[in-house]
Formats: sequence, structure tokens, C-alpha cells
Amino acid sequence: MNADEELAELLHWSDEFRPKLSWQEVEPIVGVGFPEDFKRFASRFPSGAFPGGFYFYSPIQSHDSLNEFRLTWTSHLDFLARVRERLPRDAPYPLFPEAGGIIPWALGDEHVYYWATDAARPDDWTVVFHDAGLDWGAYPGPASSFVLEMITGTFKHPCLYYQPGDDEMTFHPYGRFL
Repeated sequence: MNADEELAELLHWSDEFRPKLSWQEVEPIVGVGFPEDFKRFASRFPSGAFPGGFYFYSPIQSHDSLNEFRLTWTSHLDFLARVRERLPRDAPYPLFPEAGGIIPWALGDEHVYYWATDAARPDDWTVVFHDAGLDWGAYPGPASSFVLEMITGTFKHPCLYYQPGDDEMTFHPYGRFL
């Protein structure tokens, strides 16, 4: 069972999701090919909120959702570019489209989640994240495994604050993108 399937089971998510866009449409628009794991994840879950204050916009759900995904992408990379100018140690990764640059793919209450694109194949990218204080961490696996292990407490990191049991284990889709 893939991590996205485990997540769906854990979160009691059985609704059928029908994206309005295809990956063949979206990838040229954003200028990057996504990891296969993320494609499965974003094809199973529409834009919505996961336990632990983890928020996600599915880039294939609709044009509105793709626009939110792109806005998140540009706003967080712009923010880190400004941080890097003043405090380079607080922005330790290159920023996409620089070689190996990070790409934001999800948000949290006080966190942003990225891929470090330092591997040739998207499926080998590392998940990196920071909290509001710009303390950074990394997860050596794919996005859906990260989400699963974060909300179940299997993966812990000092700058991730979520404790399993704090929220009900339910996925809440954003209605305005459906």
C-alpha cells in the first residue's frame, strides 16, 4: 500500500476526487516535473486541511487551486530571497530555479514544506521544511510518506510541533475549489 492510500484510510477519506486539470497541462505551466508520489497524493486528495495544521493545494484540482499553489510557491520563494539578502544563514538552501533550489508544495500553521531539487530525478528529492523562526529540518523520503509520518508521530523533528491526538484524524477539503 502506498503512503497516500494509507493516509486516505487513516483519515477516512473515501470521496472520489475528479481533478479538472492533467499533469500534462500543469507541469509546463509551473516549469517542473513533479515526483510520482506527489502526483498520486495530489490526485487522491483535493485541496484541503490535514491534521496537524497541514494545508495543501492540489495543482491539478482546478485553475483556482493551481493559482493558489503558484501563489504559495512564488510568495514563499520571494520571502526567502529577501531573507537570504539580509541573513543568509536563515535561508540555507538555493531557491528554485537555481540548481538544487527548493520548491514549496504545502503549508502549515507555522511551517512551510518544500522539496530540495538537488537530485536529478524528482522522485529522489528530499522534503525540507522550516518553522516561523526559520529553523530548518529535512525528511529523507517522499511527500505523502512525510505527511503520514508527521501526523501519526512516526517522524519527529524539533521544529515540528504537532503531537498526534491533538486533532481528529480527518481530512477537510476546501469547498471553494471543488
